[in-house]
Amino acid sequence: MKTKLMLILLFLVSSQHIAQAKQFNVLLFTKTVDWHHESIHDAVTAMRNLSEKHDFALQWHEDSTRFNDKFLAQFDVIVLINTSGDIFTDDQQEAFQRFIQAGKGFVGVHSAAYTEYEWPWYGKLIGHYFLIHPENQSAILQNVDATFPGMQGFHEQHL
Repeated sequence: MKTKLMLILLFLVSSQHIAQAKQFNVLLFTKTVDWHHESIHDAVTAMRNLSEKHDFALQWHEDSTRFNDKFLAQFDVIVLINTSGDIFTDDQQEAFQRFIQAGKGFVGVHSAAYTEYEWPWYGKLIGHYFLIHPENQSAILQNVDATFPGMQGFHEQHL
């Protein structure tokens, strides 16, 4: 009887752990050495909201010393949002490269293409670098189909 009770408790504890497990682990990285976008904190908030809504784990850092094999091993994807300049040492670049070559994921947002100009491997990873950042411009958004996925919450507005 004791054995059955222990097995039932073990099952309940392990199934609760499985139910709480996140789908995947994301490292959000926003270090800047050159241009610093004021929108970085909004991007971090948006990513935190996405992680809660879509059940993935998220860690946010700006400390590039974390780019080593041991630390990166816990993640499935690295997201660089609005990074800029030369943000990694040679050892950190090698750890990042091994992460990708092991089949892990990468997402680069906006000025991630304004990062690591002197690292050819990274240039191939992102596909193209910024040549020039345009001046801020005004625009009017006109939502022509509010039923289109992803357009919820968008209203006509002046930017």
